[in-house]
Parts: sequence; C-alpha cells; structure tokens
Amino acid sequence: MQLGAALGLNINRFGKAKETRSYQTTRFVMIRSLIISVFMLSHAFALGGCSETWSGVKKDTGDNMQTTGSAIEKTGEKIKK
Repeated sequence: MQLGAALGLNINRFGKAKETRSYQTTRFVMIRSLIISVFMLSHAFALGGCSETWSGVKKDTGDNMQTTGSAIEKTGEKIKK
C-alpha cells in the first residue's frame, strides 16, 4: 500500500487502486461538462427553429410556384386570343 500511496493512488477496501483527482481537475471536468451540455442544448433549439423555417420555405415555394403557373397559363390564353 505504500507503493500505491507513493504513486498517488487510493486503495479501497477490496485492494483495488483508484486514481484520486485534485480539486482543480474535478472542477475543470464539471465546468467542461456544463459547457458541453449548454452547447448541445443550444444547438438542439437552433435545429428545432430551422426545421420550422424549412417547412415555411417549402410551403412558400409551393405557393409561389402555383401562382407563377397560374400566371403563365393566363399569359398563354391571352396569346392564343
């Protein structure tokens, strides 16, 4: 056990060594996890907003194509007359 202590290892009651972390390392891991969580959550909201925008774009494009088609048909009828 002295060798484990010299290497900075903590020996539990079952004789297994586990690494101990310093306060700074633990704090860094917690902050990093928080930043990653916020980053992923913000991207989820952004992608959710984009899907609504994309649905609107498809609907507007369909409406514009229908209006353009009607205008072309009317123009064609006027040319025939």
